[in-house]
Amino acid sequence: MHLLTREALAAYCEKLNPGGVMVFHLSNRYFDMVPVVAELASDAHLPCRVRAMMDVPEEMADSLRIENSVYAVIARSEADFGTLARDPSWVTPKPRADLRLWTDDYSSLLSVLR
Repeated sequence: MHLLTREALAAYCEKLNPGGVMVFHLSNRYFDMVPVVAELASDAHLPCRVRAMMDVPEEMADSLRIENSVYAVIARSEADFGTLARDPSWVTPKPRADLRLWTDDYSSLLSVLR
């Protein structure tokens, strides 16, 4: 949880090269982490895109009990997304009004339990 806080995102931004992006792997069967990252990006006034994708053919996913892999990308500007910005499978996530921003002093897995 401490890797998805306001302070952690600020530290990542300090190390981010110009034109670079941060990629977060958010796949989790029990917790929906997308709203957490959406809130972090919104708080930092940074653009964010999210994509859910299947790692195996869809017809195999149900029998293998495999779920989508979920990725989020945060950049300093829309231009830094490159072609990803024009790909309709990457969407802008919506922060949840009821979700409190995660910081080093506050986080709650219960708030994102599926």
